[in-house]
Amino acid sequence: MPVNSRPSVTVVIPCFNSADTVRRTVESVAAQTLSNIEILVVDDGSTDATVDRIPADERIRIISFPENRGYSAVTNRAVAEAGADWLIFVDSDDTIVPDCLETLLRTAQSTESEVVVTALNFADVEGKIRPAPWDADDTTVRPDQAIDLILAGRIPYSQHMLFKRPPHEVEAVEGNGYGDLVYSFRVIAAASRVALVSRGLYNYTIHPGSYTGSLREDIWDLVSCINVVTPTLQDLFGESSSSRIERLRANVLQQLLFKAARETSPTQLRSQVYAFCRPRIRWSSVRQSLRLGDRATAGSLALARVSSVVHRYAYRAWGAVKSRRMRGAA
Repeated sequence: MPVNSRPSVTVVIPCFNSADTVRRTVESVAAQTLSNIEILVVDDGSTDATVDRIPADERIRIISFPENRGYSAVTNRAVAEAGADWLIFVDSDDTIVPDCLETLLRTAQSTESEVVVTALNFADVEGKIRPAPWDADDTTVRPDQAIDLILAGRIPYSQHMLFKRPPHEVEAVEGNGYGDLVYSFRVIAAASRVALVSRGLYNYTIHPGSYTGSLREDIWDLVSCINVVTPTLQDLFGESSSSRIERLRANVLQQLLFKAARETSPTQLRSQVYAFCRPRIRWSSVRQSLRLGDRATAGSLALARVSSVVHRYAYRAWGAVKSRRMRGAA
């Protein structure tokens, strides 16, 4: 990128002890067909050789925190420091396809949208890729419609979307391990138009150490997100917000159950998660999930309400089926 040239997109790569994966992530960003970019690597207090593994590139800028502060603190600092008006977050163990940024920026400009949400791919540690759930056309929608699609499980929520720098009052909630959920809802709610891209442009890696793939003590931060997101839903939907809040609660319970079911050992935390979730599962939420076409959430909630043992067995059986399908498609 020429000196004094303003980048079209700032790609934020949050890092924490990512020495084994960060180089591959940065290389996938550096190889984009859109070359006029800034790569903002924010090292969140790593104690390994993360920074040393970052390849040389004049477009890379590194910000280092002296101690670990969490994803939300990284988000707020990155948004404030970004040199471009457009941003996207790429985690330090993920990759993006070569024309990801070009496609997302072109879509934003052609549709006059402030946010572009792309379909994701799931990648395992062996490099096998499968599409993540997505059930929407390539189109533009209002922010309330986009959030309804998220709550229905038809498109993902994450900061792995291209978005125009939001107003200053839109901030990530620091100290919450799942602050990206809150921030994503706030960014979308502040937009006037949201574009959807059904092609998977982002490869999300799931492994035992990832937030998606593990049960951690900060799992309870996910529960607190319900109260934090509720005002956003109330402002956006007004009198019709109650059904959306109920849906958010069901989604959070489903995420808790998903993480508990993945835990193969009978840990105290796993027992606590099931003990928390099961009495809070409402049959009305199961019926709502079915009406929305989200059979996975409906089935998970129903099985967990009946028995935690049955829920874990069903989850693992379904996981085995998906693994066989992936091997057959390879």
